[in-house]
Amino acid sequence: MQLKEKNQTPLTTVIVVTYNSGKFVLETLESIKNQTYPNIELIISDDASKDNTLDICYKWIKRSKQRFTNCCIIESKQNYGTAHNINKAIIKSNGVNIKLIAADDIMLPDYLSFVTTHLLENPKKQILYTNTIILKSNGKLDYDVNKFHSRRPINSPTITPEKQSQILLRFNHIFAASVIVRKDVYDQIGLFNESFPLCEDLFFWFKAVKSNIKIHYADFYGIKYRKHDDSVQVFNSEKKLFTAYEMDLMNGILYLFLPHYPFKERLLVKFIYSAKIYLSKVFNNKRTILSNLLIKTICTTPEFLLKLSRYKYFK
Repeated sequence: MQLKEKNQTPLTTVIVVTYNSGKFVLETLESIKNQTYPNIELIISDDASKDNTLDICYKWIKRSKQRFTNCCIIESKQNYGTAHNINKAIIKSNGVNIKLIAADDIMLPDYLSFVTTHLLENPKKQILYTNTIILKSNGKLDYDVNKFHSRRPINSPTITPEKQSQILLRFNHIFAASVIVRKDVYDQIGLFNESFPLCEDLFFWFKAVKSNIKIHYADFYGIKYRKHDDSVQVFNSEKKLFTAYEMDLMNGILYLFLPHYPFKERLLVKFIYSAKIYLSKVFNNKRTILSNLLIKTICTTPEFLLKLSRYKYFK
């Protein structure tokens, strides 16, 4: 992909979000270093890692900082969660566009060149996401999450932000790993909600579309997302009734989304999630035969009715 020199291209900030990421962070950093896009500010934002993440990052920056326009590491003395870790880096950023990436994902070489050029050519677009390839923990292909994305209503060129909000209330089709956002979006609507520190993306997308900022899709493969046992979505999922991510999601939906549902749907959502949160407290969030049985007994029928009511949004 042909690009202008560094001083002729807008500065793009890449924020690497780290927490105990020593196993994969080096591969993430190398993928950023190898971008064909020239004008990159790199911020590594760490959330009080207890492993060798920071040691790896400092050594890597010492030998690679010449590649970047700006380069720094932001540390935390204690763990505050993903949303806070992202927000503190956004505040420090200087780029026109901001790309967040977890420290176990990989950017394909032309990703920044493609999305930045796309935004330059389409100045009214403020949030853009692309296709994502899902990897297993060993780096081998798992599946293509975007196989049907071009046909989903949320990605229609003619869809309005309000209609996108109605879909996001029910299904999150926006895969955060591939999203890039103009910095002025954060200036306009604020940062990520730190009340739900592990499930920040969905609530930010919803806030954006409710502010009349459309989320755009481009059919381009630029990101590899790694799925592994230490990720927040699956950590200890076999031992617990719900992961910390799932608890965050349920609480966030009850607090932020519930008022936006029609009456019957609101009753179902409130019943299902309130029951699950209550049972997680009763059983200290431990997965047992009895806890599984109670959740299935109480929630199966309401969940089926909820799925029926949402069928028109799931395409």
